[in-house]
Amino acid sequence: MSLDEDLRGALHSRAEEAPTGTELLAGVRRRSSRLAARRRAIATTVAVVGAVVLAAIPGLLFRPGSGPTTPSGPAEVELVRPSNVVPSFPLTATPLPGWVGVASFTYATTAQGSVEAALNYEATYPGPRDLSLLVSSLQWDVDLGNDQETSHAATVGGRDATVRVQEHGTQEYGSAVRSIAVAWQATTGEWVQVRASGPVTEAEVLQVANALTVRPMQMTAPFTFALLPRDVTLAVMNPSIMQFRTGAGLLAVALEPVTEPSGTTAVDVNGHPAAARHGSGVTELFVELGGDRMLHLTAGDGTGLAVVDLVVLAEGIALEPAAVVSPPAR
Repeated sequence: MSLDEDLRGALHSRAEEAPTGTELLAGVRRRSSRLAARRRAIATTVAVVGAVVLAAIPGLLFRPGSGPTTPSGPAEVELVRPSNVVPSFPLTATPLPGWVGVASFTYATTAQGSVEAALNYEATYPGPRDLSLLVSSLQWDVDLGNDQETSHAATVGGRDATVRVQEHGTQEYGSAVRSIAVAWQATTGEWVQVRASGPVTEAEVLQVANALTVRPMQMTAPFTFALLPRDVTLAVMNPSIMQFRTGAGLLAVALEPVTEPSGTTAVDVNGHPAAARHGSGVTELFVELGGDRMLHLTAGDGTGLAVVDLVVLAEGIALEPAAVVSPPAR
């Protein structure tokens, strides 16, 4: 599956009532927060060399009242070896400025068919400067969130574009600090934005925009799966979570700080201390990984997934180097 194919398909099939790009991002954040129950601790990058498949390690934080059990019976939903579920980013930027660092990828779709993806680059010296590349099947609301911003026309690759600039004054060493957004509709129909903030110039941001080419870049997911439900489609992905639509519900897999969930039954997942519970329309599985990391699987009742299914899924999940422990819920 490639994001550019998703985007072009969505352009022809999206509903009129589909949200704007800004609303979509806000909705994804709210939905991900609801699925991540009672997160705590500061976000921590997972140090992994290669993929780490769930293996037996000691853990003491899950202490339900009874000893661990292994769910019995066959899986209630057909689970199959999945094909590639990770989308590609439809554009390539070459070369990038020397002041951008490692990129993180986020992806979201809606039930109405709209698709949105972003590459966010960390700042490097001299900073702090950051850069984001965003692509959507819906037209962007180009707004930097301040009444003092200015707007003017420009061109990107011969296409009409809008540039918005918000000035933030100067840094102590004299460089002007500003936020800049350049937005246009690509020849493929997608809506694109390049955003940057810090001691950056409009010429630098336009240089990045004009360097973008329609050449998909394969992205890296935080997890790989040995098994998934047959009808699964990716709905949301970022460095901490992957959320899928399956059946009439959502399945989410998240890497979180360890919590002590209440109302659970102890289970075993490849030797890992784990706990499961069902209530309020969802079934959850918490698998302790060590290093204050926990794998949290959440399945809505509409998915048809039971505890036994989540255990089977968890046993086939591998953490990849891109995986990052999610920040605490605010």
